[in-house]
Amino acid sequence: MCSSSQIITQPVAICFIFTFLNLNYMRSILIFCVALCSFTAFAGGGKNITLEDLWKNGTFRVKDVPGFNAMKDGLHYTQKDADKEHQSISMYALEDGAKTSVLFDNKVDKYRDSTLSIDGYAFSTDEHKLLLLAEGENIYRRSVLYRTYVFDIDTHKLELLDTAKVLHASFSPDGTKVAFVKNNNLFYKDLKTNNLVQVTSDGAANRISNGNCDWVYEEEFGFTKAYEWSEDGSELAYYRFDETPVPEYFMAKYTGLYPEQYAYKYPKAGENNSIIQ
Repeated sequence: MCSSSQIITQPVAICFIFTFLNLNYMRSILIFCVALCSFTAFAGGGKNITLEDLWKNGTFRVKDVPGFNAMKDGLHYTQKDADKEHQSISMYALEDGAKTSVLFDNKVDKYRDSTLSIDGYAFSTDEHKLLLLAEGENIYRRSVLYRTYVFDIDTHKLELLDTAKVLHASFSPDGTKVAFVKNNNLFYKDLKTNNLVQVTSDGAANRISNGNCDWVYEEEFGFTKAYEWSEDGSELAYYRFDETPVPEYFMAKYTGLYPEQYAYKYPKAGENNSIIQ
């Protein structure tokens, strides 16, 4: 025979368990209802929702604030401005957002009569030069090859850093050199003499990687640039990844009518990782 307290608490407990077990279900229903209301409101405006709206046109994509770089004077910031035909990097006043100058203009500052389309940019320490990153080509989630240009803001001189697309280009602290990774090797270019120096020579795909992380470090630790300049710009410290003991993984890469076999070093749980120096 149940006491009065048991009679009261048992239904409460059962109700709590039922609610807990159905929490995910209820949450899913709520999300569905909100999405349905949003789509209904959109459709009610006289426009049908299409697959292009969802996956191509970005009709329902969340709007965000475009990236900007604060300048060292504490008074200005720079931002990449672009439309379909015109792209520039401009300076704005932090106080009121007024444009104060244009640092780069792809209609004016060209390379070999081609209008550059810039994916990103980086300043030298003294903010008198820019690395312009174009034609981005992803390798994995965070590693991106760029056709990279060096732009002198004062003289408007524009030069291609290397004929190939490169990884992790960065100015030395004094702005006189640019280091980068190409074909698994570390290089730097002296901007004063235009001399290219190859720091390492043993880099090879799926074997040795200098100055750039292997797949595991990129994916699990969230960084790919594996080198740094010394404070005076006279030396480079870098990681060397020996992937030789790592098992190779194959996957289909769909680039055309028939897939290609893509191989990369992928250590599953319990397998060997790269040897790092």
